[in-house]
Amino acid sequence: MTGALLAVVRPWEADGAIGAPVEPLRILEVESVRQGLCYPDKEWAQLPLGESPPPEGRSFSSDNRDKCVVAKDSGGMSVERFENVEVVEDEGAWKVRVTFREQDRAAFSALSAKVAGQAEPENQIALVLGEDRLVSSFTVMTKLTGKSAPITGKFTRGQAEALARALGAP
Repeated sequence: MTGALLAVVRPWEADGAIGAPVEPLRILEVESVRQGLCYPDKEWAQLPLGESPPPEGRSFSSDNRDKCVVAKDSGGMSVERFENVEVVEDEGAWKVRVTFREQDRAAFSALSAKVAGQAEPENQIALVLGEDRLVSSFTVMTKLTGKSAPITGKFTRGQAEALARALGAP
């Protein structure tokens, strides 16, 4: 599985519960990705000629404002807590490994199977904290059947640690 650079905000708001994301976490199938911010239903939006605003409630801008991800209307899944969240270094690259609790493993495996092998960008999953905070979107190469999943990207150690804290790492 490969990833994209992710933006993380408010990791300092965690309630201290290990494995609990700072806000409710939704894991969603990606429908489309485009450059720039999402502007659902904004009269002042400067969208490219002929492009409609992305659907409200399903469009999420990255914090660095360079990407708009639109999620499919399939609902995805929600995670209240992970069994474990950790930052690991693998061959000089930093990544975050999340370990799903027993009750979430089958749903995540099914979701990863659904998107794996799809055409770009429908082979991606988005992690959304709260109502609208896109913390990650990444490509799923194959169905993930284990209890853990890596989130990779071109992270610095600090970026990986911030993402891990937002997802519930101590």
